[in-house]
Amino acid sequence: MAALSTGAAELLRRAGWTESYRIDTGRFRQVLESRGYTVHRPVLEFLEQYGGLRVQMRFLGRPDHVEHWHLDAEEAAGSFNVRDVHEMGLQVGAQLCPIGNACNGHWLLLMDERGRVFAGGEGDVTLLGDSGEAAIEDICHGAG
Repeated sequence: MAALSTGAAELLRRAGWTESYRIDTGRFRQVLESRGYTVHRPVLEFLEQYGGLRVQMRFLGRPDHVEHWHLDAEEAAGSFNVRDVHEMGLQVGAQLCPIGNACNGHWLLLMDERGRVFAGGEGDVTLLGDSGEAAIEDICHGAG
């Protein structure tokens, strides 16, 4: 696991995360597979460490705007069509699996078999980071 910046770790702590946070990923796996997704080892490892977290944050320069994002793979799997996720995977040459939502639900967070995280929505897909932690940093710093 890559180390998180102080700012990102603090946002996650406010959502209930600690360095020893671990959850059972059985429910996530069951739901994802029942909806037709392949659940790779990096997805399960990431969700075990961060799954279920719901984060609220404000961006500098926009104090009136609250950003909500979560790492609830079950909810994320129901927020977009499996066929659309498959098409996004074809765009990036990877098999993608939902891990959460960002941008107040407008983006689907997706992880591939290598552990890279993408944000997808409305036919567009963008690499957020080469790891789950890199994607968390991207979201926490308002780049995503």
